[in-house]
Amino acid sequence: MTSTPEATATATATGGTTAGSLRELPTPLGEVSLFAPTDWFDLLTDGQDDEAAQARIEQLVAQAYAHRDQGIRDSIADTFGTARRLFLDDGMISCGLIALPTTEEDGPVTWQICAGVIDVSPLDPDINAGEVLSRHFGERLEGKQVYVESFPTEMGTGFGLVSQPGITPSGEVDTFPELPPPGGAPVSSRYAAQLGMSAALSCPVGGGSGLLVVGNCLDPEQVVSLAALVALICGKSKVRRYEGEGEVTR
Repeated sequence: MTSTPEATATATATGGTTAGSLRELPTPLGEVSLFAPTDWFDLLTDGQDDEAAQARIEQLVAQAYAHRDQGIRDSIADTFGTARRLFLDDGMISCGLIALPTTEEDGPVTWQICAGVIDVSPLDPDINAGEVLSRHFGERLEGKQVYVESFPTEMGTGFGLVSQPGITPSGEVDTFPELPPPGGAPVSSRYAAQLGMSAALSCPVGGGSGLLVVGNCLDPEQVVSLAALVALICGKSKVRRYEGEGEVTR
């Protein structure tokens, strides 16, 4: 990535690529022009350069957790480093972190937004957003407390969703909580805590290489603001898959 309003990265994998084959690819499969903030901390900026990445992570942790002792800072840095490697092995191209302190108007902001390139099968012109996204999340969305919508994107068409995942007292996570029955207790009563989640998928109308962006926030009340940023990143970004020797598909 480069630190410009529209950062361009080289995508080395699509949805079907495994972690093992990712590191063995002789040439990139395509390019992603990622429209993303320039002032967030992207865990994946350094690509396969683990040494550079670890140095950036340690610098961030030293600044953000200066009040903690060195042992705790080392543990946090190791956790970031492990997460970074897992994200790379999963084929992600970006994982941005946004953290802001409490202000007089708002509570603290803790957001994570990840992006990756996936293969999208040809779409029926009449398909709705819920059907498209349920394919990629492997879970049906009917009867769930989820908002979905379609929107135009630079690549052609986009599909977005907003949810407030629930965490049960036993630690399990319901990504898409069931709607309560008429007159029943609110969804929040079933959980020890809830988070905010937004996802958006952009792809050509006829299918092909698409961009999936997923964001999470610790405060579920911030999910609408999070969704606006997720949709902006997804809607303004472009995936260009190579054909032959260096030829780019537009």
